[in-house]
Amino acid sequence: MFNFRSWVWLGCLLASVMAPVHAAKFPTETINISGTVNVNKDPTDNGNVPFGRYIFVGSSQYTGPSSLNSHMRMQFDPNTTGTIHWGHIDGHIGLPIGNGFYLVFGIRDERGEIWQSDETQLINVAVKSPGEVMVSVVTDETGTDYVGDFSYNANSIAFINNDVTSSNAVCQKNAAYANDFICAVVGINLHFHVSNSTCQIITAHNMAFIWASLSPSEISNGSAETKTAPVTMRCSNSGGVEPIAVTFTSSTGTYDADQGIVKTSRANLGLQLSWASNGQPVVMDKEIDIPAFATSTEDLSVNAKPVQLGSETILGGNFSTQVTMNIEYR
Repeated sequence: MFNFRSWVWLGCLLASVMAPVHAAKFPTETINISGTVNVNKDPTDNGNVPFGRYIFVGSSQYTGPSSLNSHMRMQFDPNTTGTIHWGHIDGHIGLPIGNGFYLVFGIRDERGEIWQSDETQLINVAVKSPGEVMVSVVTDETGTDYVGDFSYNANSIAFINNDVTSSNAVCQKNAAYANDFICAVVGINLHFHVSNSTCQIITAHNMAFIWASLSPSEISNGSAETKTAPVTMRCSNSGGVEPIAVTFTSSTGTYDADQGIVKTSRANLGLQLSWASNGQPVVMDKEIDIPAFATSTEDLSVNAKPVQLGSETILGGNFSTQVTMNIEYR
């Protein structure tokens, strides 16, 4: 007998932001983050959109020079008077943009993601090039009562500074800060569509499944135990017009995406994913449109079963993989 372990992760992505627009030339590179943010508020959360749960993230590439002394600074209209009141968002700092929403700024490069977490108006780390400037849309813990449409536009909400020694040949002088040169200006152009959710996803954000003991013969002959991840969608008054888009991805890649077979950390061993409702394969790495029927409950539960990949022998030992299920309201 061989011991195997599998961890399956499923999460819900309940909003989208459209593809960014990027125009890159410097001195002073222009980075524009544009798109439509569809906010489907869950009434059980009082309209709260916490950081890291709903991924309202837009990004655009930064290709300017890198420096150990570079940073990203928030910039506001010089004609604006008064104090900017930052909001505390689950350990991060958000800039209020109206109707209960905030922007949290960050960068993504070879080191991963770094988000603003203090009130100095700085992301005070070196901006590696090439990298990306990011913005996430959130609310504070009280949420928002707003329902409707609005826009937020700022031509120069932030800029990337570099020190004088590395940047004076290619970047523009920053008149406000004597030793800095501006290598990129960040603009934001977002349109918001905010509505109360007509569909609710009922599931745990994270689920772990363990096969305590499996034999090679159980796997090869198809008799290995099937585990089920319960996911339910309840809709009301949706009119059957707007679909739900579902996408599955795997941390270890796919063996046969159309048949829902993903690889695991152990050679020749995979998991086959299927819909619990009809036994059909869950197609991987492809957007699946599901109608949001009026006043209905849809079973989106997923079955996972260990299977053999190819004809080579499966060696004993632990195995793991992560599967992410993104559910997007349109």
